Amino acid sequence: MATGADSGLARFLVRVGDVAFRAGPRGIELCRIDCEERHVTFRDAGDPDPRLPVFPVGPVPDDDEERKDWVWMPAAPSPAWAHLAWLVGELGDQFGALRDHGVRLVDVDIPGRAWADLGVTHGGERWRVRVALEGGAEPIEFPACFIGELFTERRHTRYLVPVAGNLVDLTDVL
Repeated sequence: MATGADSGLARFLVRVGDVAFRAGPRGIELCRIDCEERHVTFRDAGDPDPRLPVFPVGPVPDDDEERKDWVWMPAAPSPAWAHLAWLVGELGDQFGALRDHGVRLVDVDIPGRAWADLGVTHGGERWRVRVALEGGAEPIEFPACFIGELFTERRHTRYLVPVAGNLVDLTDVL
């Protein structure tokens, strides 16, 4: 059952995804989300990625309210900011899937355009789940459901990077 804090964090993540969607084309990129403090950090990336996002559904509204009812998942060749905005918004929309699988999202670190590291806890342990933002063959689909099931079914161990501690590298999967 969702708590007030869970609902608040889910709404926060959706809003952060909306801001990342608007800021990315301007060269302002999301670089960190602290879920416990509800704090975000953006960076000036200099020149924005010149590529336009590609959406299978066609042109997507810039307005957050209009876009919220769309399944606007960006296609694989879209810029990293579009994938990141989708990922963060979906983590908010699917927050219950993580919680239902005993996974708690702690933070998100985005060191550059290549990937995002999701800091999660599960089974009393801290994990980093790496998700590709650039170079994927497929769009990021149902990330919270996939990650939640991965941990519940203990399949996350297939993707552990031995020299990196508790890093679950999904860059070839998600």
